[in-house]
This record gives sequence, structure tokens and C-alpha cells, in this order.
Amino acid sequence: MKYVDKEKFISLGFQIKNRLKEFNYGIVIGVLIMIVGYLLLIFMDQIIFKKIIFNPKEIILSILIYSIVAIVEEVLFRGYVLRNLMISFNKYTALIISSLLFSLMHGFNPNIDLFGLIDLFLAGILLGISYVYTKNLWFPIALHFN
Repeated sequence: MKYVDKEKFISLGFQIKNRLKEFNYGIVIGVLIMIVGYLLLIFMDQIIFKKIIFNPKEIILSILIYSIVAIVEEVLFRGYVLRNLMISFNKYTALIISSLLFSLMHGFNPNIDLFGLIDLFLAGILLGISYVYTKNLWFPIALHFN
């Protein structure tokens, strides 16, 4: 950003004034989505518990890794790619292209299939919509974290 675009890193969407509410909404909506998905999987007998192991180190490490992934992917795909595409294209075209790139980037994950790629494309749309309208990353980062 500093050398290529000659802009400050904060201009990607890290303004913090009056943004805590957006971050909290992202967390709450993400948690609700996860709860609904979990309950649906339980209802359809797709989750089976064999053993529950509580390991605080694993939980802390998972939270740290998920936080880093959410921040890095949102900075890259919404803050940089989507932001720059919106300069060259209309916001809807930019949103579709960035979501497609987001989905394809996950194509190297093991065990990915077409359904997973479509899911990731739709997640990219959901995460990108708020950025298109607010030009801020706090909501998509919080939502992505879940």
C-alpha cells in the first residue's frame, strides 16, 4: 500500500471511530449463523460425538490462528482486491470478481469440492457486501472469524 498505491494502510478499511458496533454485529451474526448450521447438522444426524476433550492450549491456539486468517484474508480480498476492483469496475462486478478469486484461492485446500467452492463464493459475496457499502473491514473480519 505504502509503496505501490502511495496510500496509508489504514485506508484499506481500518478506521476505528464509531466502528465497534459493526465489529460486534459481525461477531453476533457469525455466531448465529454457526449455531443455526450446528443445529441443522445435529437435527440431520450429521454430527456424532465420540469423545469431548477440553484442551485450553488448543482453544487458545485455534482462536489465534482463526484471528490471523480472518484478518489476512479480509485485508487481502476485501481491503485490497475488492477496493481496487471497485476503482476499475462497478461495485457489483468488483464484488463478483473478488468473491470468485476468494473461492478459487481456497481451491488448493485438501478435500475441497465444487459445493465447497460455491459455498466460499457465496461467503465472499456476504463478506464483501458490507465492505462495498461501508469501506470498512471490521464487520467482515468479525464475521469471517466465526
